[in-house]
Order: sequence, then C-alpha cells, then structure tokens
Amino acid sequence: MKASEMIEKIKDLLGIELSSQEAEAIELAQTTLENGTIIEYESLEAGSPVFIVTEDEKIALPAGEYTLEDGRILLVVDLSLIQYGQIILLAMVTSIGTAAVPSAGTVTLALILGSVGLPLDAIGLILAVDRILDMIRTAVNVCGDAAVSCIVARSESELEEKTFNKLG
Repeated sequence: MKASEMIEKIKDLLGIELSSQEAEAIELAQTTLENGTIIEYESLEAGSPVFIVTEDEKIALPAGEYTLEDGRILLVVDLSLIQYGQIILLAMVTSIGTAAVPSAGTVTLALILGSVGLPLDAIGLILAVDRILDMIRTAVNVCGDAAVSCIVARSESELEEKTFNKLG
C-alpha cells in the first residue's frame, strides 16, 4: 500500500478533509543511512515520523538505532502504553527515596531506561553536567525542607520568632 493511499484511508476514517495546498505545504527532507537506504522526514525531533523511501512508496522506519551517513545516530523508539505507564510509575517511586542521595538521578535514569529496553549510551553525556544540576537540586530540596519546617513549627506554635528573626 502506498503512503498516499494510507493517508487517504486515515482521512476517510477520521473524516478529515485537506485541500491539496495544505497537503503540499509540508516539505520532507531526505538523508541517507550508513547502508545507503534513503529516509525522508519532516524533522528529526522526537515524535516526527521517519519514512524509508522505496521506488514507489514510503514505509515507516521501524524501531531501532540507525547511523546516518554523516555519523549521527537516529534512535526510533516505539513504546507501548504499558511501557509509558511503567516509566511514570518507576520515576515516581524512585524519586521518593532518592531526593537526598547525591547523583541518584543518574542511577534512577539508568534503572528506568533499562526497564523499558532503551539504550543507556547517552547517560555518559548526562554525567558531564549532572553534578552541577545535582547541586542545584540539593539546594532547592534543602530550601523547601527548611520552609516547610518553619511553616509547620509556626502552625504548632513552636517557632521562636525572636530567635528566628535574629538569624535572618
């Protein structure tokens, strides 16, 4: 089935009508994979479709890791709804216990990416800036804890305001 036929079927199912001007407004760029396969895309941003170009049709690029001719890596990921739920659940559960642990974000990221089968190659890039970001996260965490402690102490009438104001 050609891509144009597939688009027509989808438009019929959804009841969408596009003028020919709107359909032609999107220009797709082309590049070549390391093995010589030509791919076409609107952008290489997350969520943008990528197609393999053949003589008479375009086929969606299957999930996987691809090397472009210029050496860049293209990662095509197809996660199920269950995997998205798994990522959300793991992120929430691990964030509860790791707030006070230095560089725990990297371990958490590796755990979550590994659990859904995504490659861990890019974690090395994150390590370069993670220590600085970790210091910022720690400062925000300490300020938040101190603010909540003061609010609770005042609501319980246990805050010594004279001592507190002297320190400020």
